Amino acid sequence: MTLISPSIPAPVPTPYNPPAPKQKPAVKIVHGRDSKGPVVSISVTHQQADIRIKKDANNNVVAFINGKPYPLNIPNSDLSTLNITTGRYRDHVRIDDNVKVYAYIETGSGDDFVKTGGGKATVEAGPGDDHVQLGTGGGLVRGGLGNDKMFGGTGHSTLHGDDGENYFSTDIPKYSPKGTAIYSSGTEDTIRAAAGNVDITVYSGKTNIEVDKSVSPNVRLYGGSGRSNITVDSPSEESNVKILGQKKNANFIYKRNALP
Repeated sequence: MTLISPSIPAPVPTPYNPPAPKQKPAVKIVHGRDSKGPVVSISVTHQQADIRIKKDANNNVVAFINGKPYPLNIPNSDLSTLNITTGRYRDHVRIDDNVKVYAYIETGSGDDFVKTGGGKATVEAGPGDDHVQLGTGGGLVRGGLGNDKMFGGTGHSTLHGDDGENYFSTDIPKYSPKGTAIYSSGTEDTIRAAAGNVDITVYSGKTNIEVDKSVSPNVRLYGGSGRSNITVDSPSEESNVKILGQKKNANFIYKRNALP
């Protein structure tokens, strides 16, 4: 008699499931120090960021990030430094006026909104149509590529516009700007000199400059600049505007004609 062994099924190979990639944290906060004092760096680059910087009852700084509080454990002082970095989304960064830390803010591509506080600030807005408003501490803004809106603060403010159709202003009454330096390099920028000491430099492109009757700005027109239309209240106020450089590029426009 011949015995037939039952067939044994071939083993089924176990499928290989590679481990899921490690997720980067949505919010990254790093503490350090420099020669002045404590430094905190906040990074929110993998999702849209809504960041609000406030002070607590003990005069320490707290960050509210997308609604969640993060105590930063640094004193509310100009000896403290706060670095904020966002990604390629439409981000909002706001620092209350009673927060006195020095802030360095870098936003990625996207149409971002930034409002700084009571300490000096540096804002690198990056590509996109951004809105940046310096607070009581003043500081420096670089708009980056795009059609940006930049507003000077109470302290000395420097506003740089790059390619695009940019809008610069010193017209926020709450902040009563003292001194604002504006650098225009866009295709057709608009500048509103409404308060304080205003120094305007036009490197390239056309500009439309509106001058309030209480302001006596300096306007430097470089060789690469096109025609600059400068609007004043009346012909008698033309002398309030000091033109330097390519004076032939200046074209005055009057809101009202001189009285006969």
